This record gives sequence, structure tokens and C-alpha cells, in this order.
Amino acid sequence: MEKTLSMQFLDESGKSVSISLQHPRENVTEAEIKAVMEELILQNIFSSQGGDFKEVKGAQIVSREVTELIV
Repeated sequence: MEKTLSMQFLDESGKSVSISLQHPRENVTEAEIKAVMEELILQNIFSSQGGDFKEVKGAQIVSREVTELIV
């Protein structure tokens, strides 16, 4: 099963912007994710067409199962 960590932020224009990371650590905690997201905002590492990231909106881990039929 493939897992992806999706982190959502609000930018200066109030629009939602997402960053996704594949294969998050199995035992990652909510506190660790929030701390990283806040640090990304503080360090002003990313921006979007709507401006700099300004607020944490949310995060989720998405699980997806892929079955290959023809290899």
C-alpha cells in the first residue's frame, strides 16, 4: 500500500495550497507534522501564485493500494 502525506496551507490570498510527500514515516505524529508545517511557514520556504504560505490548514495521510495487472 502506498502512503502519501498531504499538507494543506493557506497562502496570502486565502487560497488552499498543498504539498505532498510520498512514503511518510509509519510512526509520524500529528505534533511532528504540525511543527514541520509551521517551520515551513516561518522560514518562508514555499510560495504560490497567491503569495507566501501564511497558515496551516490541515494534513492527512492518504493510503492507496495499487494492483498491477500487466507487468
